[in-house]
Amino acid sequence: MTDARPLYLLATHPIEVAWDEPALTVEVPGAAAAFYPLPRVGRVISRGPVQWSGAALAGCLRHRVPVLFVADDGHIQGVLSPLRQPPPDLS
Repeated sequence: MTDARPLYLLATHPIEVAWDEPALTVEVPGAAAAFYPLPRVGRVISRGPVQWSGAALAGCLRHRVPVLFVADDGHIQGVLSPLRQPPPDLS
């Protein structure tokens, strides 16, 4: 998708990321929840105390949105990356 943009979750205080099909819900204590429809998100950069639900991570995979997990020093700790092509039949 050409208009997909990166979503930066650069937390200094704990935040939670949940799933509300087809969007990520980002909850910050003391503020209204923000909704980010995954069809508009090209990738997510997650840094700091971000608590991800399993459903939110699975939603990113289903919508083919990679998630980069970045340490406080700026180095990438890990990547949740969707497959580029369908997996082989494992049955």
